[in-house]
Amino acid sequence: MLPRELLVVRKKKGSIRPRYLSDTDLAEELIHIFAQHQGEKYKNLMQKREEMEGTDFKVVRGLSTLLERRCSFVSSSDLSGKDVRSFLFEHGFVTTLEERDKLLEEASQFFHVSKSKVEKAMFSDLWAEQVLSEFSPLSPDELIRRYNLSLTQTLLFDALGLNFKVGGNYQYIFRQIKYLGLMYEIDDGVRVTGPGSLFKKNRKYGTSLAKLLPVIMNAEKWQIHTIIETTIGGEPRILDFDLDSDSKVAFPASTEAIAHFDSEVEQQFYRDFKALNLGWELVREPDAVKAGNYVIIPDFGFYKDGMKHYLEIVGFWTPEYLKKKVFV
Repeated sequence: MLPRELLVVRKKKGSIRPRYLSDTDLAEELIHIFAQHQGEKYKNLMQKREEMEGTDFKVVRGLSTLLERRCSFVSSSDLSGKDVRSFLFEHGFVTTLEERDKLLEEASQFFHVSKSKVEKAMFSDLWAEQVLSEFSPLSPDELIRRYNLSLTQTLLFDALGLNFKVGGNYQYIFRQIKYLGLMYEIDDGVRVTGPGSLFKKNRKYGTSLAKLLPVIMNAEKWQIHTIIETTIGGEPRILDFDLDSDSKVAFPASTEAIAHFDSEVEQQFYRDFKALNLGWELVREPDAVKAGNYVIIPDFGFYKDGMKHYLEIVGFWTPEYLKKKVFV
C-alpha cells in the first residue's frame, strides 16, 4: 500500500484505473541509486531521487516508498541528538561566533567528545541526517509488480465494496476473509463490504480489505469489480473499477500467511475453555458452513455426546451486517 497522495489513476467515462507500470527502466535506476547510497545520509539519497522526479514525481516517490521499506537507517552520531540539543538550549541563546564556540566547548567537555562531534550530533537523530546502513535490493521486475499491487490496494481505501469471482482457492480466500474480520455476502460471486460503506471510514478496515487483494489474485482465474468514491472537479463521483487475471498487468504472487488464531481474544478463549475440563471436544475452525448468502467458517466447534455447536466471534460489523448474519 502507498500513501493516498501517491495514488496515480486515470478517470474516464465513469471508470477509474490505476496507472500501472510495465517498463522497468525507472525501477532499475532507483534501485541502483539506493544501492549506491548505502553509508550516506538520507537527505543525500532524497536529493538524488528528486533529480529524477520531473513530471512523474508521484511514480518516483511511490517506487521510492517501497524501496525505503527495505532499508535500515541509523543515527549519524554515537551521541544522542536530543541530549545535545537539550544541553545547548538549556544554556541559552548565543549571538556571536565567540559565544557559540564557547558553548560548544562546554558541551564537548560535558559529553567528553570533540567540538566537531558535538556539532555533528546536534541534529543527527532527525530523519534527514539518518544514514542508510542496509538496503535489501530486489529485481526491477519485482519492484514493478509490487508497485502495481500497491496502487490497486491504495485505490481500495475509497471502495464502497469489492465484488470478486475466482476459479478455485475459495477455502483459502474465505479463511483469509475471516482472519481479516471483513464483512461479506454471497450472491453472484462474493461481495466484500468496502471501507467507504462504513458509518465512518476506518483505516484499519481499509488495510484489511487491501490485504485480501493479493490472496484473490493468487487464484488461477480471478476477476474483481469495485465502486470507488472519488471526486472530479471538486465534485463527488462514483466510478467503476474492473480488473481480472487476463489483464496485462504484472502483480506479485501472494505471500500472505494465516495465523492459527485470528486474535488474542480467540486464543485466550481457547485456553480458558480447555482449562475448564468440561468434557467437550473443542475444534478450531471445524467446518465451512453455507448459510444463505454466506459461507461461515465458525471460530470453534463444540462436540459432546452427539451434540454439535458452533461459536463465531465477530470482528468488524454494522447493525445491518449482524442482522443479515443472524437471520440467514
